[in-house]
Amino acid sequence: MDLQFEDHGGICVIRTLETELGADKSEQLREQLLAKLEENPNCALDLSQVGFMDSSALGALVAGIKSVRGRGHLRLFGLQPSIENLFRLTGMSRIFPSDSDQSSAVESIRKAMEAAA
Repeated sequence: MDLQFEDHGGICVIRTLETELGADKSEQLREQLLAKLEENPNCALDLSQVGFMDSSALGALVAGIKSVRGRGHLRLFGLQPSIENLFRLTGMSRIFPSDSDQSSAVESIRKAMEAAA
């Protein structure tokens, strides 16, 4: 599994082109996500291509948000309806801030960074 990384003025946009994030990809997701968040704790994760996610992938995202707690911001964007529903049903929508698109996610992170400064 490959994640793509783009810098947007100090905020990293992480993209996955995967359509399914299941047990077969969750460990790679966790490793790559945590490595990037260690390098830059202010990231927006694009999940617009993902139509299926299981509990192991949710666990990888939880590890990511825990890793930035108190030192940065991780936001999700582009969630398809099936993924939004999964987040609502599991209560993850209370843990993961999300936006509809990349520009909103980047702007939300920028505002949070300015507020914390």
